[in-house]
Amino acid sequence: MFGLERPEALFSFHSNPVWNMPGTKDVLQVIRDLDFVVSIDITAVGETTMLSDVVLADRTFLESWSLYNVEAPFVTGHALRQPVVEPPAETMDGTDILSELSDRIGILHRWNNALNGRLGLWRDPKLLLDPGKKYFIDQILDRFAKSLYGDEQGLDWFKQNGTSMRLRKPSELYSQHEMRIPFYHDYVKRAGDELKENMTKAGQEWMKNWKFDEYQPLPEWRPGLTYEEEPTEYDLVAGFFKTPISTFEDLANIPWVVEVAGNRPDVTYVWINSETRRRKGIKNGDRIRITSKYSSVEGVAWLTEGVHPEAVMMSQAGRPHIKSRYKISTAPMFNELVRADLSNIDPISGAYETEVRVKVEAIR
Repeated sequence: MFGLERPEALFSFHSNPVWNMPGTKDVLQVIRDLDFVVSIDITAVGETTMLSDVVLADRTFLESWSLYNVEAPFVTGHALRQPVVEPPAETMDGTDILSELSDRIGILHRWNNALNGRLGLWRDPKLLLDPGKKYFIDQILDRFAKSLYGDEQGLDWFKQNGTSMRLRKPSELYSQHEMRIPFYHDYVKRAGDELKENMTKAGQEWMKNWKFDEYQPLPEWRPGLTYEEEPTEYDLVAGFFKTPISTFEDLANIPWVVEVAGNRPDVTYVWINSETRRRKGIKNGDRIRITSKYSSVEGVAWLTEGVHPEAVMMSQAGRPHIKSRYKISTAPMFNELVRADLSNIDPISGAYETEVRVKVEAIR
């Protein structure tokens, strides 16, 4: 597909496609079939890193540098993260790892040029990285800060002040159009037309069934795949949610967080409405099986009025494919229930469908 040859290798940087992609079993098989897998990560306790041939140890958040872009929309600026403890000798900052690898394989000039563009160092030519010189992360961040705020506000300034955060001005909050919020996005329609034309010229037959009609300048509601299907035996809709104590993999690997989350039924169990429980003959605390057309997972029923009678919900805390004492064994993995194919992808955003029709039964 896509006119590409079979991939041979995967280089993963703080990424875990086995955990965050749909069709978990298919993703697992794809990675197992690769010839070589390398991961840069802060832990080896991850679905993808555990399948890697080589794991390069990055430094954790308390051991490393970073200059974060403060979250919009009402504020702007950057905040510094700096080391507060000495890192283990066998680790290296992730960016430094990439610089070292680039130097060893003879593409340091390309890596530095990529950083020049990505970090906007071209704003001040004297801050551009020398193509033939290897830089460390603190040196790179110093140039990045100066390119944004001037020579007097480099890394040393951030060490003293911590953040440059401020409230955004009204002129920054709203667009430059006469209207405050543009609602006619003509560029979306143009992008769809250009994509269709280019794919046709390139002879990409698989694009014939692509949803080009969804590239519209005005937003409109369309039913998801879940609602296009007849309920039949799959009479419930399954979805997932995040909790403050288990947002992403970085929290899911912290032993203290896992201990707290593991004692909370709203995190570890499957939410089912009491009306649904009566219809299905399920009791609170029953072991249950949730089955879609593509796969099935098991969990524990938690009866609540906090979910619709036609739905079941589960957190994303499930980690059945890792071998570690630091995991929540009772939580199912939602992504296993979702299919991984192009029909399940939103053509505009690239996001996949986050709900699926299922049936639920007690395991007796």
